Amino acid sequence: MNLDYKLREELRQEMRELFKTRHTIAIYATTEPNEALALGGTTTILHEGKVIQSGPTAEVYHTPDCVTSATLFSEPPINLLKGDVTESEVTFDQSAHFPLNQSLSKLEKGSYKFGIRPSHLSLLPKNDDDVELTVQVEVAEISGSETFLHVRNAYFELVLHLAGVHSYEVDETIKIYIPIHKFYVFGMDEKLIHAPINDVRG
Repeated sequence: MNLDYKLREELRQEMRELFKTRHTIAIYATTEPNEALALGGTTTILHEGKVIQSGPTAEVYHTPDCVTSATLFSEPPINLLKGDVTESEVTFDQSAHFPLNQSLSKLEKGSYKFGIRPSHLSLLPKNDDDVELTVQVEVAEISGSETFLHVRNAYFELVLHLAGVHSYEVDETIKIYIPIHKFYVFGMDEKLIHAPINDVRG
């Protein structure tokens, strides 16, 4: 839909009002997760011509069945980190590791894919269970009043979705923070094993 931001917002509002007043089924196709979240109702995710998940929009968003659902229904796409679980902790690399908390304590030893939404990463510690990572900046992509900050280390790449305008130099070293309680956990078969509780915003 090639409409500017204001027109898109007006159209969404008109559609929401239309859905409330008309007793009919309307199908709206979009590639933008935020539009689906704004409209609510039922969301069906299509990938390569197949339905991979369908249900109430909030349920699909908060509890994606698999990595593909989580990736497609997230803007920017959800970050994925391969992690190994031992009897007492989770480790992503030689420097990033944390003890198993109550919500992750039932994970058996082995390898998993951990997902974290870009909006849950931060530049300052905000939670008691934040994990600190030292990373290098790849690019700060400014979009209106938001910034998509792309960072990396030797093991993985991440994207932060930040409010406001943030400027960084390429290869600048910074620290970021990941809240453990916001992790999604997927098996190596990419099926959901654990979703965070009270996942309010993506």
